[in-house]
Amino acid sequence: MLESGAKEDPVIRDRFLGHIARECSRLVRIARGLLVLARARSGEEPPRPEVIEVRTLLDDVIYDADGDNVDVHCPPGVSVFVDRDLAEQALTNLLTNAQRHSGDGSVAISVDERSNGVVAINVVDTGGGLTPEQLDRLQRRFASGGGRDGGGFGLGISIASQALETIGGKLTLSSDPGQGTRARVELPAAKS
Repeated sequence: MLESGAKEDPVIRDRFLGHIARECSRLVRIARGLLVLARARSGEEPPRPEVIEVRTLLDDVIYDADGDNVDVHCPPGVSVFVDRDLAEQALTNLLTNAQRHSGDGSVAISVDERSNGVVAINVVDTGGGLTPEQLDRLQRRFASGGGRDGGGFGLGISIASQALETIGGKLTLSSDPGQGTRARVELPAAKS
């Protein structure tokens, strides 16, 4: 593209450089996620749980994912007891995936604290939804749901699921074709 004259047109050049910067950021996020997860799962660097306020965690995740169009409903004072890096990686993967597959890019995140010592975080997109077969496939590495644009490596959901499992969390996906997809993350609540 640069050889065909794009470097001469500042508008095209800047658009091209912006695309390169976004893709580089995405590769760094994936590599960092794989490294953090590999260290935690190997025991080389075991998870270090700490009390984290969920709203603060979500603000960091939204910033990492360039989440301009995210509607968050989180009651004040809700906290979890997890490894910050792994929780942030999992939620960032889920948010960026939801953004990629939302029709208009908007995503809703809602948080509720359960009486059983669990905090549930729901990441909901407005995309075309998935069939049960596509949902099953998403749990495997290098697999995608077969959505409209792909655009991913097929690692985000798998990394998120494994990261959550490593910190005592759980990921549940639900979807209906035409209705969007919900990723429900359950994390251990911080003891009061």
